[in-house]
Amino acid sequence: MALLNPKYRSIILSAFAVAVVLIASQVYLQFNLFALNAEASLINYAGKQRMFTQEMAVHISENRKEAYLSVLNKLDSDHQIIAEKAIEMRLPGEIQELATAISVTISHVVQYAHTIDQSEGIYTQLFELMKDQEELVMRIQQHHDASIANMQWVRWVAFGFSLLVLFYHFFFMIRPTLNSLNESRLEEIQNQAHIDMNIRMSRLLAHDMKSPIQSLQLSTSILKYKYPELDQECVDALEAELDHVEEVINNILPKHPNAKKTTPES
Repeated sequence: MALLNPKYRSIILSAFAVAVVLIASQVYLQFNLFALNAEASLINYAGKQRMFTQEMAVHISENRKEAYLSVLNKLDSDHQIIAEKAIEMRLPGEIQELATAISVTISHVVQYAHTIDQSEGIYTQLFELMKDQEELVMRIQQHHDASIANMQWVRWVAFGFSLLVLFYHFFFMIRPTLNSLNESRLEEIQNQAHIDMNIRMSRLLAHDMKSPIQSLQLSTSILKYKYPELDQECVDALEAELDHVEEVINNILPKHPNAKKTTPES
């Protein structure tokens, strides 16, 4: 069977390997696309945290306690989501640790929210919180960019592997097969040309022999009718042999349906 041929078996195995690599790369890329979308949402959440902290500083400066507490509660609930998502998405340990540290700072601010004042301590605390939030956004963004770079790398590896397999089969299997077919075809054409040349040479020689044979046939007929005293049995035998030679020559020459055999008159 053709499938048992090592050449075909190698092609099938290579095609299977390419298919597995492409499918695996697509699964990896799809999985990472979902992760990237989740990271983008997380970056958006973390960016809003910094805006909330800035709003809190403004509310403190204007002594608006209710607005300050409202933003603080929003900050606390949103950051809880960020901390949970960081663990759920299995982000690097430093990101999870930073998110936990921010949670502790926010909890401390919430604990003393009722003592809102314009002291230097609260401003310092909010400033440190904004720095941590900015660093958190930066680290998540770096991890996001690294994931995109890994996806590009996987895509190029899968593409390069497929090209390498195609290159191998073309230059080491398909190309020699095509060359072998071309050589076989060339040899067949050369053999056919040699046969055609032999046929043409045979017909040329037969054509050159036809006129002398016809002359001999004419001479034999003249001998037969003009000199009846000759041994007619020998003359008939000679005439028969000449007819046989003419028949052989006619079989070599191309057939002409309209050609008619001419017999000499006595």
